[in-house]
Amino acid sequence: MAVAAAHLAAARPRLVGITPQGRPYLEAHHVRRVSDGGLDHPRWVIALCPNCHRRVHHGQDGEQYNKRLASQLNEIELS
Repeated sequence: MAVAAAHLAAARPRLVGITPQGRPYLEAHHVRRVSDGGLDHPRWVIALCPNCHRRVHHGQDGEQYNKRLASQLNEIELS
C-alpha cells in the first residue's frame, strides 16, 4: 500500500486529510471488499483521501468509481 499511497499523494497532494496535529493522512480502501469475500492483501488495497473514500462507499457513482480505482491499482502494481 505504501507504493499506492506514494503514487496517489504525489498525484494529488492537496487531497490528503489533515489530523488535528496537522499531519497528512490517507485511508486504506479495499477495492474488493473483505466482507464480500475479497482478500485482506496489499494487492487489493489503495490509499484514498477521506473524500474519495466516502465517494466510493456512499457516492452515487461509487461502484463505477471503485472499478476505476481497481484499474488504477492494477497499473500501479504493474509499474
